[in-house]
Amino acid sequence: EELFSLNHDDGSKRFSRDADGVPDSKRKKDSSEAHGSFIVGQINILDGKRSLNVNIFLKQFRLSHQEIVQLLREGHCEKFGAERLRSLLKLLPSQEEIDA
Repeated sequence: EELFSLNHDDGSKRFSRDADGVPDSKRKKDSSEAHGSFIVGQINILDGKRSLNVNIFLKQFRLSHQEIVQLLREGHCEKFGAERLRSLLKLLPSQEEIDA
C-alpha cells in the first residue's frame, strides 16, 4: 500500500499541468528564462563571435573601456605594445562593414 502512495510534497510538482494541459516537465523554458535575466531594448551592433573576441581582447588590459579609449586617443601606446595594437587592428571593422 505504501509503495503506490504519492508523496504530495515531492510528486505534486512532477505531475502538475498548466492551464493548457501541458505537463510542466514537458514545457520548454523560454530562452530568457534559461539564460537568466533578459535586457529589454538591447541592440547588438557586432555579431556574437566578434563581440566575444572584442571582450576577450579588452579584458587583458584590466582597464575600463573609457580608459582604453582615452589612452588610445592621447597616443599612449606604451601601455599596449605593438603586438596588442596589431591585434586591435584585426578586430576593427573593415571599410566594407563600415559602409554597410
